Amino acid sequence: MVNLLIVVWWLTSSIGADYTVNRVVKVCTQVDGGIMYFITFEAINSKDHFQVFQAKVFEPPKGPNEVLLVRLKA
Repeated sequence: MVNLLIVVWWLTSSIGADYTVNRVVKVCTQVDGGIMYFITFEAINSKDHFQVFQAKVFEPPKGPNEVLLVRLKA
């Protein structure tokens, strides 16, 4: 379910409009009033530029605003 949320958010976000997910780099979890996933992944754009992003996903998700995407420095 977590991966599906990221893909849906990614495809509908302005940040992800020009990027395609290339690979998942790392998945971490944290328990603090619920399970939180930090998923780091690499994406590539139409100019063959790679960028690393991190998604923060809460479990169980309560809506589209529960998935936050942050661009990390390359």
